[in-house]
Amino acid sequence: CQSCHADPKQPGKMTHLNLADWWVGQRYEEILRRDGDAARVERMARAELARRSTDDAARVRLAFALRAQGRAEEAREVFLSLPW
Repeated sequence: CQSCHADPKQPGKMTHLNLADWWVGQRYEEILRRDGDAARVERMARAELARRSTDDAARVRLAFALRAQGRAEEAREVFLSLPW
């Protein structure tokens, strides 16, 4: 990510990507709702996290799946649990 999102005026500084408001995630949520896959993706992400609790990709999928199901507060908590 840093190759595109780094600030050349501040080399070495870690930049922030607000996943919760990322357009790609919003589109993913729309697709999950449209296709009725949100609950399935939630189950899969929770299973992945049960196997490996440090799986941030699964945590991101979980958050978007929760929000696609109208569970915004739960999704917010998941996003806040990410180490960035």
